[in-house]
Amino acid sequence: MAKIRKHHQRRYRSTYSEEDIRRAYWLVKKQKVAIRRAAWRCGVPVQSLRDRLSRGTDTRRPLGSPTLLTRDEESKLVEHILKLSVIGYPLSKKEIIGLATETALLLGRKPDESRLKVCFHIRGCGMRQNT
Repeated sequence: MAKIRKHHQRRYRSTYSEEDIRRAYWLVKKQKVAIRRAAWRCGVPVQSLRDRLSRGTDTRRPLGSPTLLTRDEESKLVEHILKLSVIGYPLSKKEIIGLATETALLLGRKPDESRLKVCFHIRGCGMRQNT
């Protein structure tokens, strides 16, 4: 009987650094080197270089939407939630979102309901942080 080989897709792991893509960007913009040649010289994918050139910046853009609370504000909120659960008053998801909304309003920010989500982590709970 013939052996059936399973096709395994390899994941691409970038082998270039942020400095490599900045150098390629500089070559194209300042030295007027062709995109393919600059990508080849610096060892970066052509499409990655094209993406940076189309955005008009040599730096990466941040992923995700901006957060409603800063890391410090969020950690204080998480600390408060954990203290409440220790003394026997655990909060539901709805109560946590309400507390986060109140906190944002007190800080003078308008919360958008679609941005307020709760993620549960191994060592506690808190609002998702994208920064």
